Amino acid sequence: MYLTNGRLSQSPKWLYIIVPTLFFAFTGLNFFVAQFLDTTALIQQEISQKGELQFLFENLVVFAIFLGLLLLWVKYVHRQPLVALITARPSISWKRFWFAFGLWGSITIAMTCIDYLFISPNDYIWNFQWIPFLKLLVIVVLFIPLQTSFEEIFFRGYLMQGLGLATRRAWFPLLFTSITFGLMHIANPEVEKLGYSLLIYYIGTGLFLGITTLMDDGLELALGFHTANNLFTALLVTSDWTVFQVPSILRDISEPTLSFSIWMPLILCFPLLLYIYAKKYSWKEWKKKLFKSFFTSKSLSKCSVTAYSLLCSKDSLGTNLSKLPSKITLPSTAGENSKSLEVSKSFKRSSLRASVRITSIGPLAGIVPALKPVMYSLKSVGSLSFWPLFLEQATNRRQAMR
Repeated sequence: MYLTNGRLSQSPKWLYIIVPTLFFAFTGLNFFVAQFLDTTALIQQEISQKGELQFLFENLVVFAIFLGLLLLWVKYVHRQPLVALITARPSISWKRFWFAFGLWGSITIAMTCIDYLFISPNDYIWNFQWIPFLKLLVIVVLFIPLQTSFEEIFFRGYLMQGLGLATRRAWFPLLFTSITFGLMHIANPEVEKLGYSLLIYYIGTGLFLGITTLMDDGLELALGFHTANNLFTALLVTSDWTVFQVPSILRDISEPTLSFSIWMPLILCFPLLLYIYAKKYSWKEWKKKLFKSFFTSKSLSKCSVTAYSLLCSKDSLGTNLSKLPSKITLPSTAGENSKSLEVSKSFKRSSLRASVRITSIGPLAGIVPALKPVMYSLKSVGSLSFWPLFLEQATNRRQAMR
C-alpha cells in the first residue's frame, strides 16, 4: 500500500513536521503580503519590466529548487528510497504517467478547440507568434514537469505519507492534502479576480489527485495529469488575469465568471477519469484504501515491504550478482503468510553499480533471519553494512506498532 511507504523512513516521525511547516509558512506569508497589494497589477508591472517569458522562468525555477531540496531531505535526512516516495511498485511506471498525460492532454486540446471554434469564438483572439512560442515551449517542457512534480511529491507523496504514519488512516491525509493543496492557490490572480469560491475547484482537483494516488498506489497517474494540465494550459490559452500570462496560441479576452466551464472538470471530467483509470488498472477495495486503518496487526501480516540496496566498486560485481537466486524460501519463523522472497537484480557494468530489490509479502519479523544467506552471497560484492541495519530498524518499528 502506497501510504505505508512512509515507514521506510529511518528518521523520527517528528521530522515530517519541518518541511510542511516551512512551506506553509512561506505560502502563508505570500498570501498575507498579497492582501495589501493588487496582485494582478503587480504581475502586469513585473511582466512589463522583465517580459512574459522571464517572469514565467523565474517563477518556475523556484519550484525546481523546492523539488531538489525536498528530494535531498528525503534521501539524506529520512534516508528513504526516493522511488518509495513516488510509488509502491518496485519501480516507477512511466506507462501510467504517459497514459494520464496523453489522455488529459488530448481532452484539454479538444475542449479548447471546441470552445474556440464553435462555442465562444468571440472570447478569444489569435495570439500565436513563432519565436516567442518556441521559447515558451522550451521553458514549459523543461520546467513545468519540475513544478508539478514538486506539488505532487510534496502533497500526495511526502505530506500524505507523513500524515499516514501519524493517523494510521487514509481519509485524513486525503482530506488534509486536498484542502491545503487548494489553499496553496489562494494568492493566485484567478482567485483575486473570481473570488474565494474558485478554491472549491482547486480543492476538488486535489481530492481527485489524492484519490487517484491512493487507489493506484502511486503518483504516476497524478503526475501525468498535473503535468499535462499545466503544460497544455500554458501553451494553448493565456489571459490578463491568470497565473500563466505567456505568449500562448490564444488569448482569452472575455470577462471571467464562475460559469459551468469552471466546474465541468469537477462534475464530469474527473469522475470520468477515475472510471477510466479504475477499469484500465483494475482498482479494487475502494473502501479499504480510502477509509480503513492500514497499520493494524492484521494488515501488517499482509503488507508488502520492499528493501533496496546499492552495490558498487568491484569488477566481479556481475559474477557475484548472478549467484543470487530469483526466489528464496523462507523458514517457518517467517510466519505462515510469508512463503518466499522475490528477488530482482540489475547490473550496469559501465558504472560498476548494481541494485538488488527484495520484496517480501508478510510480516517482516521473520524475514531478517531469512536474509542472512543473501547477505553472505553479497558480502564480496560491495558495501552492504547499512542494509541489514535498515531491515532490523524497520522490523523493530513494525513490532512496536503492534
